[in-house]
Amino acid sequence: MPPLVVRPAGDRFVTRTPGIQTRHCFSFGRHYDPEHIAHGRLVLHDEHMLAAGAGFDPHPHRGVEVVSWVLEGTLLHEHDGQTAQVPTGSLQRMSAGSGVVHAERAGAEPTRFVQLWLAVEPDTAPAYEQVGGAGELAEVLPGVHAGRLSGRWTVPDAARAHVYVATGGCTLDGMPLAEGDSVRLTAAGAQALTGDAQLLVVLLDD
Repeated sequence: MPPLVVRPAGDRFVTRTPGIQTRHCFSFGRHYDPEHIAHGRLVLHDEHMLAAGAGFDPHPHRGVEVVSWVLEGTLLHEHDGQTAQVPTGSLQRMSAGSGVVHAERAGAEPTRFVQLWLAVEPDTAPAYEQVGGAGELAEVLPGVHAGRLSGRWTVPDAARAHVYVATGGCTLDGMPLAEGDSVRLTAAGAQALTGDAQLLVVLLDD
């Protein structure tokens, strides 16, 4: 695996269903590319655009931790009889572990959110948490950094890292990145990010 693999926004797979548009960074469903399957235990990175009231009916998850970052609108979340509203800027983490059934849909306005799936042991107890609006780029959940880059920030040296430009533009060690671009790093050492952008950075220890 090269130390840096760039996935331009225009190369992402796209799935369209009524009221939903999803852009996939990795292979998913009918979209398959052996060069883009997963990055360590990061097995999915999608960006969803939902029309008002549209979304995903109840469906099961097991053995994954689901992290969602709302960029626009409000995400309505339900799992095992519990409900939550996730407003713009907020993140939620649902560790499915041994299994949960959940649903998610947009509120009264169109909603855009990024979602990650990270593999976890399937015999762990399910868990849920929500954190407030992401401000400056910082660690908001274990291993997950989100927020606005204003100036310079260093991606720490890690076994693997995944960088996603949600809005705006920046450079990674001088390499330009535009909105929607992502980069997979493998033992690449510390890397400098500069610019003005909303970013998602995931650090993986395997």
